[in-house]
Amino acid sequence: MLTAIDENNKIINLLELDRKELTGKFYCPSCHSELLIKNGQIKVLHFAHKSLKSCNLWLENESDQHLGLKKILYQWFKKTDKVEIERYLPELNQRPDLLVNDKITIEIQCSHLSIKRLKERTENYKAHGFKVLWLMGKEVLLQSFKSTIK
Repeated sequence: MLTAIDENNKIINLLELDRKELTGKFYCPSCHSELLIKNGQIKVLHFAHKSLKSCNLWLENESDQHLGLKKILYQWFKKTDKVEIERYLPELNQRPDLLVNDKITIEIQCSHLSIKRLKERTENYKAHGFKVLWLMGKEVLLQSFKSTIK
């Protein structure tokens, strides 16, 4: 997770801040539980739940591949477009990885997601007037390919 809410109820985007600016407590934009700041030698700087039990929108941790792709795409789109990262869309109860120009949702999927769930999420976006772009990680594509040839 690259966004959080600070103690002043302001949305914090880690891609727009220096590590030194991260002081105080941070909370999940969805469930409002307190978050940890993860900043290891290998992983991308990110926020993480202490426990995912209480959050409806963050059901699993994001991989390095997922966080890295999100960061690269955010920085690329930012050069020419309005882009928001992890913006919660309450009317959909969804949070796309990126929202470009208020109308294009970009979802990065690096872990297994059922076709049924993918269709549900896509149809929900489209029903609310959003265009959807899915970027699938190599593991997802390999799993899909393996299940197709069985």
